[in-house]
Order: sequence, then structure tokens, then C-alpha cells
Amino acid sequence: MARSRFWRSLHALRICLAVLTIIAMTLAFGHGADCLALIAKANFGPALLSVITRFSVTGAIAVVAVLMLTAILGRAYCSVICPLGILQDAFGALLFWRKNHPQPRLFLLRKGVGVTVWSIAFIGGWAIGLRFLEPYTIFGAIAAYGWLPALVLLALVAWRRRFFCNSFCPVGALLACTAVHAPFGLRFTERCVKCGKCVTVCPAGCLDPKAGTIDNGRCIRCLACASACPFGAITYGHNPGFRFPTRRKALTVGGVLAGGAAVGVAAHFVSPSIIENAIRRKNVICPPGAGDAARFASKCTDCRLCVTQCPTEVIKPAGVAGIVHLDYATTGAQCKFDCKRCTEVCPTGALLPLTLAEKQRTRLGLAVIDTQRCRAFNGESCEVCAPACPAHALHMVRREDNSIVPEVDAERCIGCGACRSACPMEPKAIVVVPPEDDKQTLVPPLPTPHYDVICPPGAGSPQRLRSLCTDCNLCVANCLPQVIQPAGEKGIIHLAFDKGMCEDYCTTCGNVCPTGAITPLDLAIKQRSRLGLAVLEPSICVAFSTENSCGACAEHCPTGALRMKPDAEGHLVPMLTTELCIGCGSCEYPCPIRPIKAIRVHPLTDGVQVLATDRNEYFKATEPTPAPTSDAWLI
Repeated sequence: MARSRFWRSLHALRICLAVLTIIAMTLAFGHGADCLALIAKANFGPALLSVITRFSVTGAIAVVAVLMLTAILGRAYCSVICPLGILQDAFGALLFWRKNHPQPRLFLLRKGVGVTVWSIAFIGGWAIGLRFLEPYTIFGAIAAYGWLPALVLLALVAWRRRFFCNSFCPVGALLACTAVHAPFGLRFTERCVKCGKCVTVCPAGCLDPKAGTIDNGRCIRCLACASACPFGAITYGHNPGFRFPTRRKALTVGGVLAGGAAVGVAAHFVSPSIIENAIRRKNVICPPGAGDAARFASKCTDCRLCVTQCPTEVIKPAGVAGIVHLDYATTGAQCKFDCKRCTEVCPTGALLPLTLAEKQRTRLGLAVIDTQRCRAFNGESCEVCAPACPAHALHMVRREDNSIVPEVDAERCIGCGACRSACPMEPKAIVVVPPEDDKQTLVPPLPTPHYDVICPPGAGSPQRLRSLCTDCNLCVANCLPQVIQPAGEKGIIHLAFDKGMCEDYCTTCGNVCPTGAITPLDLAIKQRSRLGLAVLEPSICVAFSTENSCGACAEHCPTGALRMKPDAEGHLVPMLTTELCIGCGSCEYPCPIRPIKAIRVHPLTDGVQVLATDRNEYFKATEPTPAPTSDAWLI
């Protein structure tokens, strides 16, 4: 009786651990369970595939740990860790009125399926067999609201409980080879009276009390038999199940192994063309980290963990004969610029891990504008796509007919779909097409910002402007004097006064900026905002070097910071009052000296825009002292 209580306690502990595992696995396929999603890497199938794919250290540790556990305890993995195995036990508990029966061993079927599937994966480099038979992948399909595989599994459990695990599961086949050759296992003792009660509770059908044998290769260590035995006739000890195979059995097993290996070799030569045709037919855009579509399709098992973990739900499952892909068309979503979740949770290595900086430069596709549908190309005002681009690849440009339209910088576009998501048209006027050769590449990094630049009024500072600006170029396209220049090599929107000046009565750039990088300013504030500081070079100024009085700079200065005053010899020369200068370029632009202007606007020392002295207060005429109203002041 004490022995029975011991096994019942272990059985209860096993059930508790299994319940915790299935809860954690189920939550891992939901949003907001980031840490739980990482336990997928502990599953044997994905871990072994990650070792094959990119030799993952984490995967190798998980594989070795499971094999060692199996060598000591048998296939306990199948009843405690495997989510599909635990789900089958749960389905079996719902069918409690159905008694279990011994199941055929089907030794060759299990060996043949296991060898074929793993040969295709190892030798052929193709995970197609694992996509349909790997238990974690099947559980993922069910957890991601796959009712059809759940119904199929329920029907199979109703027929023969763990029949899938011991006949078709490639993980079960590999672990069975380890368990059957393990030095320890379950066995019957002399206390057995052959009542058959243990057979009725065994989900694997691996018990034969009449022959007094337990097939430890099929036993999943659920401990139901030991806890149900009233005589304590099942114990854990030396494994008597291993026997050297007979010549006939060795030849048969050898033939199965050779056949599976041959299938793997054939897959090595056939799979590339099959995958390529599927990719060409589907015209898919792969998630970040895929590398290229062919590689990704050959390694992905469609476990759907990336699908359920995607915050924008733009990743869609492969289906029966497809490939996991980004679906911008039906979801209207985008691949978030600051998210790399899918590359973190992928348990098989199909999606390579990327740093955030690498992900933000990974080209998934290329945005293409449909000019027939775009409002801007058809005479309407629409500027929502360019500010939405996080990669600084979509700009608004002014055409010869004076219309402002979006333009894609193909060199910088990463195909994230942000512009398409923002497009107000239905159907969308922007589509994202797969990259050339279906291979993901890194776009060039953004130029390092030069903070010694003159920023537009309302920018505050170059650092603030860089952090908020998306290079949509709306301010550039709407600046009529053409003073505001694109980021270009300087890496930041800036002012250049070779074509004009920052007009004193213009606040257009702040009004059109959609991101707040250029703050809209009241006209009075804008007219006092210091953008830079004019510096005069007397050695090349006409007024200083000749007797001719130029005065072009002082004539155009709107603040009065430049005024013509006589020098010691009585010649009128420009004099600068720095506290009034706002660096608007009204002096630099009209300066007739070429190629180097005699007066130029320099960036501010710290780059921070401040308010200059109020010109009205500075030039305010001194009012006369009012006359006294009485003569009391007289002595």
C-alpha cells in the first residue's frame, strides 16, 4: 500500500507539472506573454531544428538536456513538457468512460516516419515533414484558433489515445530510440496478478501483463499504471526490454533507415525548385530575419508563435502549402519600426535574431505608389504618407507644375508598410512588393547628423529636430524661397541662403510640419527667433575696400541689425548689432560678392534657438518728459 501511495503521489505531481506546462504554453501564444514565449525554445523539435538551422547554443542545451532526461527517466518529456502530448491527455480525460486497450506496436511505421522526417530536415534541409507532424507545431496551430487540427486530434484520441505519439510523431520516434536503450525503465514484478487494470488506464497501450512486459520505447511515463495498480506490481529499475536485434530485424531496420535517408537525399535536390515555385506563385513578403524567402520557407515549421506574438497582427500563417508572410493588403497594418518580437521568439531559427538597429535597416520589400489612385497626383492635397515613414524614405517634392507629390527613395525604403497603413485611399494608393530576388538586404544607414547647421524657425535645436523629423520634406516642398533644404549628407533638415532668405512674414514651415519637429510659431515670436548669427568680413566687403557705398545687406535686413554708419573716414559701412540679428539670411542672400559672400550666417554655438531683442523696443523713440502742471517746483 505504501508503494501505491508513492506512485499516486508521483502521478499527481506529474499532472500538476503538466498543467503548469500547458497553461504556460497556451499563454505563450497570446499577447502580453513575452517571457513565456521564450519557453518554446525548450521544446525538443524546435530546439533540434534550431541546431540544424544555425547551431543555436540554447537549442543544443535543450536537446542534450531532453536526451539525458530520456536516458534516465524514459519519455517523461512526452507527458510533462510536450504541449501536444499533454493536450491529448486532456482530451482523453474528457473521454473518461472509454477504456484504454493495448495498441499495436507498429515498430516499422514509427521508425520509418521518424527517419524520413528527420532525414528530410537534416539531409534535405527542408522542414516540410516537421510542419505537419512536429508536435509543438501542431499545438501552435491549435493554440492559434485552429479548430480543424483540434477536431482531428480529438478524433484520433477518441480512437486510440496516444496513437499519434507512438506512430507518427518524429520527436516520439527519436526519443523512443533513446528510451528503449536506456539502462532503467518500468517493469512488472512478481506481485502482478495479471488483472489488467493497468492496461485500462495506459494511454500509450504499451503494457502486456500477460507476457509480463512493458514497451519502454512507447511508454510516456505518465505513471497512470503504477498509481492504479492495487498491488504495487509495477516498479522502476533495470530495463529488461533491450535485446540485441535478430538478423532479420536488423536488416529490416537497416532497410527503413536507408529508405528514409534516400528520401532525404531526394529532398535535397527537389526541394529548391518546389520552394521557388511556391514563392513565385504566392509573391510573399517575409518577416524580418527571414534572410531570403527560399531559406525561410525551408526552415519554418509554421508553429505560429510569431503570428500570435506580432503586436500589429500583420504576420499571417503559411496554411497548407504556403509560407508565413506579412499581409499588408487584408490587415491594413504595418511592421512596427521599433519592434523585433518575431525574431526573438522564433524557436526554430527560421527567423534569425536581429538587433533593433539591424531590423530597422532590413529591407522587407519596396513601397510603390499607384499614381492613378494617389490624391496628390490627381490634383488633391494629401500629405499623410510621407510623415508616417519611419525610415526617412518617403519625401514630398514639388513638381514643375507646382504640385506637391510623394516620392519613394528606393535606396532607403525598407517595405515596412507604414506609408500604406497611413494612406486614406481604399483600395490603397501604395502597395509593397517583395524585394528583388526575394532576398532581404540592409539599406544604407542614415547619415550621421551634422548639428552645426542652421535649423528652420521653430525647430528649437538640431537635436530636437532630428529626433522628431521623419524627412517627409513637406517643409522643403512648401518653402517658396527654397531656403529649407533636405537632410542629404548633413543628415538633418537645414537652411541654406544661396537661393533666398527666410522671409520675415512667413511661418509656413511650422504650419505644414505634421510631426511637431518644427513648432508653429506666432508671427511676432518667429520674427524674433534667432536661427543663426551673421558674421561680416570687412576685408572682402565692397563698402570697406572701396569708396563705393553698397548697403545691399543693410537694405534687406528686416530687424535693423545691419545699418549703414560712417566710419572714421566718413565712408558709410555696414555695422552689425548682434542682439538684434536673427540669422534669417536677408543679408547673405543679396550680398553681391562672389564666390564667398562678405557676410554669412553662421550656426549658433550651442544650436539652441533663442529670442533676439525685440526690434520695436530697441528702436523705440525716447519720449519727452511731460511738462509740469504747476509751478510748485519753483523755489
